[in-house]
This record gives sequence, C-alpha cells and structure tokens, in this order.
Amino acid sequence: MKIKRKIRNIIGCFLSYYLIFSGKLNKSLEIFENKGLILSFYAHNPNRKLFEKCIIWLRNKGFRFISAKELVDIIENKQKIKKAVWLSFDDGWKGNIENVIPVLEKYNIPATFFISTKPVEDGYFWWTVAEKYKSLLPIKFKDLWTISENERRIIIKNLVNGKSDEIKREAMTIEDIRRISKNDLVTIGSHTVHHGITTNCTDVELEYEINNSKRKLESWTGKEVKYFSYPNGYFDGREKEILEKYGFELAATTENKFVSLESEIYFIPRFAVMSDGFFSENLCHMLGIWQPFIRKIKKILNNNKM
Repeated sequence: MKIKRKIRNIIGCFLSYYLIFSGKLNKSLEIFENKGLILSFYAHNPNRKLFEKCIIWLRNKGFRFISAKELVDIIENKQKIKKAVWLSFDDGWKGNIENVIPVLEKYNIPATFFISTKPVEDGYFWWTVAEKYKSLLPIKFKDLWTISENERRIIIKNLVNGKSDEIKREAMTIEDIRRISKNDLVTIGSHTVHHGITTNCTDVELEYEINNSKRKLESWTGKEVKYFSYPNGYFDGREKEILEKYGFELAATTENKFVSLESEIYFIPRFAVMSDGFFSENLCHMLGIWQPFIRKIKKILNNNKM
C-alpha cells in the first residue's frame, strides 16, 4: 500500500508541475485577486514540513489569514478584503498537536479545528478501523459511506468488539481539546458526534449528531461552539434548519471553489489539501485547480474505454 501511495504521489508531482508551468496556477491566482474572493482550504492530518511550506508560500504571496469569526463578519457585512485565507482542520487528529499547532504559533495564524467528539472519547476514527479490519467487514469497505448511519455504527461496533488493545489512539484526547481551545489562535468547531455522514442520518440522528457534538465540545472547552463542517462534505439541506436552531453561524463543505461575498454562510466551500505528497501538488489543491484537471483526465480515459 505504501509503494502504491509513493507511485501515486510521484505521478501527482509530474502532473502538478504541468499545471504550474502551463500557467493554470497563475490564472487561478489572477481570478482570485481580480474578483476579490477568499481562499478557504482545509486539511486533516498533514505532516509539519509540508504544512509549513504551504503557509510560507501563502505568506510570501501576501495572503492574510483570518479566523472563522472574521469570515462570518466579512460575508455578512459584504466587506471587501484582499488576499484573505481561512484555514481549517477536520476530524481532530492527534497529529495536529505536534504538526499544526506549533506552525500556527510560529507564524501567528488563526485556524478552526472541526472535531468529531466520539473519536476523541474512543481514540479512533471509524474508517481507519474499518480499513485495518477490512477482511472482517460484512459489506464492501466503500459501502460504509452509503449505508444508513445506524447500520454503519452497528458494523463498526461489532468490528472493534474485543480489539480495543490493538487499536492505537489517532484522535486528540479531551485534555488536548481543552488545552488547544485556550490558544487564542484556535477556534473549535463541530464535526458531528460519530463523524456521521449527515445524508445517511434520519432526522432524529441528524439533530443528535449536530446538537450533542456542540454540547459536548462546549462542556470540554467552556466556550460556545458556533461553527460546523460536514463530514466528507456531504449534505442534503436538512442540516441548515438544525444548525440555525442551535445557534451555529457558519458551516463548511468541501466544494472545490473560492469563497465570495455571495457565498451561503451554511455552505462555505473549501479546497482540500493532502496530508502528504509533494508541495507542488498541494499547491494545486490549495488553489482549486487540481480537482477539475483530474476530472477532465478521468472523463477522457472513460471515453477512450468506450
């Protein structure tokens, strides 16, 4: 698996250099500046060297980092701002403590951490456990993202039964959450309780996932939680009413586009940055030119097969 990943990253590196030297990166930057857009990107568990390199590049390009609160104020007040970037991290990975927080402090950069509370309590993320024990799954691994939330929880619960000693902690601890929440650069947001795919939840489950994650995070930090991100970026519109009901002021998707002053506050787009790989590819991810390029390649390949 590691060899396949290395090969994939090397190919990604060559493709990203093509995008950069063909002028697509500069064109994306030009559109961004001319239209007064806001760059919004997120990561999960990036290695420190790669993450810091991205931050240095943005700083050298004159970008200004803003908090979630500032982003809300900018959109609500239709406030024009030049070269703003909002940074966030999903899930609550333990690695963020040593690979992300020190970089934020070094460059005085605000960031939002969207935390799923059950992984914090249990120590693991359901998809990493499912990957580890894939051969024991009663269904295909990929189908875990499409079945009902209740069915998925039952499968994962049965999968980890009796294996707690074998599972290494990957998520932050409650104490980690408490500690980083005291950092003025850090904003804590909700990412549901179980990292449940909201589109697979019943109405009752959906309200539980949103409300209970908020309540738990607030009890851990002593601070109000007002920001939310959709697990895997999936949503079907039911979430908005519940988010409004419980006082959330912003919700983030994984839609591959810049934020504008017209962006819907409960569906803020974000570009995705990889946790590993080459800097050149991550630059293409960060500026939103990677996904459209790969979709075009896949379309060409699929047409050739036909």
